Amino acid sequence: MEFRRCVLLLVVFLTSSWRSFALELIDTPSDVLTRVGCVVTETCAAADATVEWSTSRRSISFDDTPTRSAQSTTDDSTGITTATLTFSNVTVDDEREYTCVVISNSGQTSSSTIRVIVEPELIAVKPIVDYPLDATVIGNVITVGCVVSSCGTPNLVTFTSLNTSTVVENITRSGDGAFNWNPEVTNNLAGTYRCTAENPLGSASATFKLTGGPRSQRGGSTTSTLSVLSLISLLLLALLTY
Repeated sequence: MEFRRCVLLLVVFLTSSWRSFALELIDTPSDVLTRVGCVVTETCAAADATVEWSTSRRSISFDDTPTRSAQSTTDDSTGITTATLTFSNVTVDDEREYTCVVISNSGQTSSSTIRVIVEPELIAVKPIVDYPLDATVIGNVITVGCVVSSCGTPNLVTFTSLNTSTVVENITRSGDGAFNWNPEVTNNLAGTYRCTAENPLGSASATFKLTGGPRSQRGGSTTSTLSVLSLISLLLLALLTY
């Protein structure tokens, strides 16, 4: 009976000890889709362990490259070590797999691998759509524009009419990176327009077209006809009463 009790206590002790030394990632990194020139930071953390970043089976040091570094810091109050991988100016050479390696105090190891995917353009502009004006009416307000992808907010986004070389005013921005122009439809609105975005890294542009010709206000001809008929009716009534 005493032997069974001792065995049970040993099992409980070993189980609790394993749990206390079990390796657990607190902060798990994920894949990154970024653009040339951007700043990217990824972190990985674990308690009571050594945490570091590596690539191609090689540890990344504090000054691995002029624009890439990794650093580990430990919070003494919690025992949590955080490894931070930083890209201060992303280049196409940074596109590869990176692994966060964790080694616990008990010798257990774990890792988490992410892939950094780099879009080569410094800044990209995509027109929303060409707009068929023949589906609109003179006096209506339409929405056209472009979507800008870049590192941070573009310093300047302009719309220019390539037909008249004039810069369009009253540009609005939505939260999804779209820059919109809301012109009132006129007879001479049709033409080709260019959306240009600029930031400290460079500039890019794209064109869109307003095609066709708008229709006149609906009901305009009917109103004119009714006015003429009303006038004729009044003249006839005046002649009959006279």
